Amino acid sequence: MKISQKGLDLIKEFEGCRLSAYRDSVGVVTIGWGTTNSDYDITGTKIYMGMTITQKQADEWLEKSVNNKYVPKVMKYDAIYHWNQNQLDGLTSFAYNIGSIDQLTANGTRNRAQISAKILSYDKAGGKVLAGLTRRRKAEKALFDTPYTQQYNEGWIKNDVGKWWYQYKDGSYAVGWKEIEGQWYYFDADGYMANDEFVKSSDYDTNKKLYWVSTDGAWNGKTYYWKQDTIGWWITDGKGYFPKSMWHKIDGNWYYFNEKGYMVTGTKTINGKIYSFRADGTLVE
Repeated sequence: MKISQKGLDLIKEFEGCRLSAYRDSVGVVTIGWGTTNSDYDITGTKIYMGMTITQKQADEWLEKSVNNKYVPKVMKYDAIYHWNQNQLDGLTSFAYNIGSIDQLTANGTRNRAQISAKILSYDKAGGKVLAGLTRRRKAEKALFDTPYTQQYNEGWIKNDVGKWWYQYKDGSYAVGWKEIEGQWYYFDADGYMANDEFVKSSDYDTNKKLYWVSTDGAWNGKTYYWKQDTIGWWITDGKGYFPKSMWHKIDGNWYYFNEKGYMVTGTKTINGKIYSFRADGTLVE
């Protein structure tokens, strides 16, 4: 997860931004929303007196800094709390100001209600209550407590390795056979679309029926069946076609069919390379 614009706006509300470099109260050369040379690994830029930047640059550096330095301080507890976006945003603002949420969460031992209540107690500096900190803590608590409902755009999504899935508006994704815009597609248990392979039908256990999904994932309307005789197993469309001397992916597993069309088991050399197959024909990978 990353901080949202709402979270960034909350931080900006209570932080100052200067577009010319200056020395802070302890003499550190600073610019923008508090960027210093300690952020060099993030910004790739050395800060020096006399330097000026644009508002856009200041905002970009803030976002990078927050996501690289402070969001991880909140997400270290995500396995315990499973933060929603509003909780992440509120706590990231808190961490940006305080340094971490370790003490606030008592190292992950407090529940959400206790964390929410405890936020307000961090409004002092030097033992004195500061009005600015009180306002900030109230704003962070209000955001933390605000229910969050994620809204998604329904449609196709492709990940970094080229796999497709179909996401609904509530954030869930298609699993199994689904009709989308007049075409039938199959999605595995993780939501990924099958393509260029045979997929088992819903009544596969009784009739060994398979469907072929093409490169774009759409079912081509054809039905195939596993058949067995005294020699072995093969696949046919019932009209004379059966694959020979070729690889096929079936329900996520690879199979090879020999020159006579029978499914291979055991060990076989294919194009000069030795492959091993289980008794059910699936490739040992």
